[in-house]
Amino acid sequence: DAGLTHFVGRLDGAARDETHYRRKAVDRPEASLARRGEYSWVADIRARVDVARGIAKNPEDFQGALREMGVNVRESASRKGDWVYSLAGTPSRQVTGSKLGASYTRREVTGWLRSPTRSAPGPVTVRNVREVASSAIEVEDLRELVALSEAVSVISRGGFRSLSAMDSAASRMRSMPNREATVARLERARQYCAEHGILPEKSTPQPSRRPAGSPGTRSNHRAGQEHHGGNRPVRQQTRRDERSER
Repeated sequence: DAGLTHFVGRLDGAARDETHYRRKAVDRPEASLARRGEYSWVADIRARVDVARGIAKNPEDFQGALREMGVNVRESASRKGDWVYSLAGTPSRQVTGSKLGASYTRREVTGWLRSPTRSAPGPVTVRNVREVASSAIEVEDLRELVALSEAVSVISRGGFRSLSAMDSAASRMRSMPNREATVARLERARQYCAEHGILPEKSTPQPSRRPAGSPGTRSNHRAGQEHHGGNRPVRQQTRRDERSER
């Protein structure tokens, strides 16, 4: 269906962006550190940016979330439409968004956060993600932060509000060709969310809002007119009676 296709496109885009980052970093010390499971400050910044982007409501909220994650951000002087991210404790450790990946530039992040098709995360998700991120940053657990960032990215791109919604999406995608990597990414995110209580088992139904001009609204409007103007026919009949008497 159209909704699933849109979601798959978003997840595939995230996978391509991650591949792009790895290819660009393949000859860098950070890539070598990551392969050995050692600390990489570039990977650290990237994970924190992912988390901030996933829980932010808008571009202003994104910058506030970054500060909360211990990351400073400023506009790049040499690259128009780009940002420079740096760790608050060690500002010399800085990297441009374009070097992290195409979707980390100022232009792309701002466009994503303002997109009308983006589903903002629910309060439960935001609160739980902040708790996990705060704990990971406090003990400098990069593996935990990277796992959290992937889960948040999947939730954000898929607009998921519950574990059951993730299960349904994964089930439908298994029948689609060449989607093994996307399904695996979704399943990892689902497991992480379940283990850390980031999403509820089922989402709370949202109250339906009847759009203006709908049949129900029009009927209620007519009912209201009849209620408030119920004496109108009587007054008309009285006037006719008065004219006949004259």
